[in-house]
Order: sequence, then structure tokens, then C-alpha cells
Amino acid sequence: MKKKHSQNVMTIFMICATVLVMVLHFINCSKGRKTGRSIKKVAVIRPFSPKEVLSADGLSFQSWDLFPPCDQESNLQLDITYDLILSYSQTYNGTDNVSKEADKFTLSLIEDFHTFQWSKCFNRIERIEMNIPANRDVYTPSKTDDPLWVNGPNQQFRQNMKIVRGLDEDYPHMNYDYALILESDVVAIKANWLVDFVDEANEKNFSILGSKYVGRAWNGFRKSLPIALQHHINGNAMYNLRHPMTSFLFDQLEQERNSVFNAIPYDYRISQILTQGFLGIEAQLPLDVIVADERKYYSHLNRNATRKFKKAWDMYATKDGNNVVRQSKIIQNFVGSPLLPRDRQKINSSLIHGAKLYSDWHSNPKKITLLVSEWYDEMALNLVKDINESDHPFADVKVVVPKDLAWQSSNNVHRLKLDTPITVERRKRKSDKVDLCNIQIQNDWVMITNSYHTIQQHVDLAFNTKGKLVIPISRPKLNDCMSNISCRRTFEIMKKIFGENELQLVSNDDVLFRTEYLHEFCSHLSSETIDRVQINEKDIATHYLAYLRSSDLLEEYYEAVDMPGFHNFKLLANHSDVTSTVYGESLLSRKLLTQNGENISFDIFPQVQESQNHCLHRHLIQ
Repeated sequence: MKKKHSQNVMTIFMICATVLVMVLHFINCSKGRKTGRSIKKVAVIRPFSPKEVLSADGLSFQSWDLFPPCDQESNLQLDITYDLILSYSQTYNGTDNVSKEADKFTLSLIEDFHTFQWSKCFNRIERIEMNIPANRDVYTPSKTDDPLWVNGPNQQFRQNMKIVRGLDEDYPHMNYDYALILESDVVAIKANWLVDFVDEANEKNFSILGSKYVGRAWNGFRKSLPIALQHHINGNAMYNLRHPMTSFLFDQLEQERNSVFNAIPYDYRISQILTQGFLGIEAQLPLDVIVADERKYYSHLNRNATRKFKKAWDMYATKDGNNVVRQSKIIQNFVGSPLLPRDRQKINSSLIHGAKLYSDWHSNPKKITLLVSEWYDEMALNLVKDINESDHPFADVKVVVPKDLAWQSSNNVHRLKLDTPITVERRKRKSDKVDLCNIQIQNDWVMITNSYHTIQQHVDLAFNTKGKLVIPISRPKLNDCMSNISCRRTFEIMKKIFGENELQLVSNDDVLFRTEYLHEFCSHLSSETIDRVQINEKDIATHYLAYLRSSDLLEEYYEAVDMPGFHNFKLLANHSDVTSTVYGESLLSRKLLTQNGENISFDIFPQVQESQNHCLHRHLIQ
């Protein structure tokens, strides 16, 4: 009887084991069905340098605490293991304080790794070092004439990929199928992002899976950028280490490590290689680092590479009609772009790279006056009419009109039924160019625009965690500025009035002027030593920033940040027309704005996308 019972137990056990094996086999097959094989090992690499070590948030995994890489209860694939790799650009046993701090932090993180809830998503954590000498561990986007300006990230990327491909004798145990690069400025905004990323990768054959640039820093000149730059996949991406195209690209970067091509960011260089192979468009050489005698040599070398890259493209770049370098739905590249709550609601990805996260004016209510400069008969009506349809922070609107404006035109403004109080004030002198300095403002803050603009559907203002207004600035190269008449004049005035030697441009659209500062600020602009004709209305915010900096007032209410602005007011005519009209040449007539007795909507005027001033901001693409 006991023997029979034992046989029954054994039979039941064998049946259960068989069922379990079948279930596991089904899961594995279903996960590997689309790729033809099951991916076994994924390396998640967090590269960092001394810069991140010194930054308060540079080594943080805070967003992973809120949005873990996996659903720890059910979603971990049984046939996949994930390893977290901390990659330091220099060496952990260095004698400098930064290396000591990097050593201390990584050892502490490894020791306490099990205390992080999301650590369950990973098989293990390990640290590696690149041993890049400090004088070569460089990333200085403002010095592109230095051959080593981007050597740090480039060399770290090449060595990371060599290690995880199992080609480094110091790390023989590392040999992965996929590698996911996630720098410290990649932030998780949805949970289960790691599992979802690998699932997306397994949907189709791929070499690189990542994001093109979707931020606003290129607005105004995106189409004028090189094709390879417009369509390049940012380096924070998933790499298929078993794909022949990936191997070809990595080998090519290794061959170029001691050439001028190392003065090109690795992700952009990869795009250049692919574009040259696909379209035959030769890569733009980094001319800033090539001496005149070598330009002919490198041009010849660049031209001859086309055949090699085309051969690789033809052999590896497409599979079943699909490009193996693909855009991901899981990660998006917003480098340098401010993101407000309204923007974040539109994002469908799980990871965002390089964005600057701020609160908006809804969370930071202030009493703000909108000051509109009217330079011709009733043009401001178009802006004022749009106020009701806009989501804006203005407590009231003041329209400053010419001294000789007809009373009928003034009454037309007053007759408008608006939710926001509006007043009309006449300019005291016809020659006044700066209404901000001649109108009484009751509220604590004021924003300025003119009648050649209309208001956007949403007015955006950014505030940091301390509630300070963020002023978007750009820093064009001085040589570029000196070749632009308007920029050169602005810089000369800044130096003459405020003693500023650093050029920082600001748009009027993005600045709230503090009323209590206006008297002193305007007294500088009206100084007898300054030619009043040179003060251009569109440069007022730039001069205001220079005043704040020179008076040590900037940090009281503001934070100046290198980032693209919001363009809260849409220009309805080009800059040359506006400038000519302000200085007395009337190019826009009331008659031109009417047809058959009805007002023509300004919507027919396209927003200026490409302008001379935007060229000054191209340094932001780095």
C-alpha cells in the first residue's frame, strides 16, 4: 500500500514538473518568437565622470525609486537577466578627491544595493573604470576648436562597448546581448520601463533603438541643420551587441579614435556614417580642429569612405524592409529643453533625457501687467482680442499708443469685452522707444510685447524648486555675434552701460520685469552717455539681465539658465519690417489689414521659423 502511494506521489510530481517545463518553454518561445532567439543578458550602463561625482544629483537613482525598472511582482522575464554596471570615466584608486569620492560612493551603493526596492529587477551590480587620464577626460562644448573637446564621452563609450561585448581582458566575464546606456540625466516617468524597453527591442530586428531630438532647442533652424544631425539617435539608447551593423559601427569608431573624427560626438558620428552609406552625403568635417594643410587629406579620406559605408549599409542596415536603426517609444531626447507640467502630460514615453523640469505660473501666482507697445493704428487689437482665448497669467493689460492716435481708435480698444482689464495710455513723446520706462505700473511684475505680435494659446513661465523665475538665455559665440549688426550693437551697449564682457541674449517673451527695479534700470538706459537711438526695443530683456547681474540682483528673484525660450508671443511680420516701422517707415497700413470692410485674420501670416538671429543660437545643438 505504501509502495503504491509513493508511486502515485511520484506520478503527480512528474506531471506537475512536465506542465511547468511546458509553460516555461511557451513563455520563452513567445518572447523570442519575433527575433528568432531568446535574449539572455542585458547590461544597463550608468556612465559617469568627475562632473557627475561633484553634482548633487549626478549619481542619483531617485526617479527609479518612484518608477522602478520592472514590475517586481510579475513582469520579469524568466529567460532574461539584467545587470547594472557603474562606469567611471577615470580610475577609482586615483589620489584626487573626486576619484576617492567616486570610489566611496560606488562601494557604498554596491554594499547597500539590496536596500533599494528596484534592486530586485537586477541580477547583480558591478562597477568598471575607464582609466581615462584627467587631461583627456574632457567635455567642453564651448571649445569645439579643441581636438579633445568631446574625447571624454567618446572614449568612455568605446571602452564601455568593448567591455560588454566581451573583448576586454580585464573583464572576461562580461559578455552581453544588449546594452542600454542611461546617463544620469535620463529620468524615469513611468514604471516597468526596462522590461518595456527590452520588449520593444524584441519586436523587430534592430541594431540601435533610441530617440531623435524632440526638444525645442532647434526650433527656428532645424531644417537648416545637416541631415545626419537632424536624424541622429542620441547615445542614450539600446544597442544590439550581436548585430553586424552594431559591430561595424563600433569598429569604425575604434579605427577613428586618433583622427579628427574623434572631435565629433560619437552618436552624431554614427549617424554621419549611416547617412553617408545610405544617401552618399559626405560627413561634415570638424573644420575647427583641422589645420589648413590637412584639409585636403581629410576631405579625400572622407570621400573615399563612402564606398565602405555604402557596402555596410547594403549588407546590414535593413531587415525585411525595416531600418535596423529605429526610434523608440520608451525614451525621448529633450536635451536642454524646459518641460512644464502641461508638456509632461503630453509625453507618452517612459524615459526622458536631458529635460529641465520646472513648475509653471499656475503654481506660482503673481500680479503681472502685460504692456503692449502700439506703433500703428489699431494693430494691437489683434493681440488684445486673443487674450480671452489664451491661458495667461496677466492681471491687466496696458496698451501704449502713439500720441497722435485718433480717439476713435482708442475707443475701439475700450469697447472690447475682455475678461482681463485693459487700459490705453498715450505715449508722451513720439520719439520714445522704451515704453517700459515711461508708463506707471501698479503690479509687482510686468511683461512687454508690441502690436506686431499676437499671444500664443498658452503663456509659459518656468519656476525652479525655490519659486524663482527661470530666464532662458543663450550664449552665442562672440565671433558669430560680431558678424551680426544687431547682436554687435547690443553687446557694445551692454559693455558700455553695465560693464558686461559675457554675452547672454534674452527674449522679451520670456522675462518678467520686477517693477521695483525699473526706475534704476531705466536711469541707466537714459544716461546722457548713451545714444538713445541705439536702444532697440527687442533688446530690453537682454539689457535688463545685464543690469541684474551688474547690480547683484539676479539671484533674488531669478535664475538664468541656458535653454531655449518659450516664445509666448507670435511674430506677425518679419524683423526687418518691424524695425523699419518702429523707426518711422510705415510698412503696414490699416488699409492693408482690411478687405471688403472686414478684418483679415492674422493667422494668414506664417510664424517666422528661420531668422538671422536664430543662427546665433546654433551652439545649442552641441
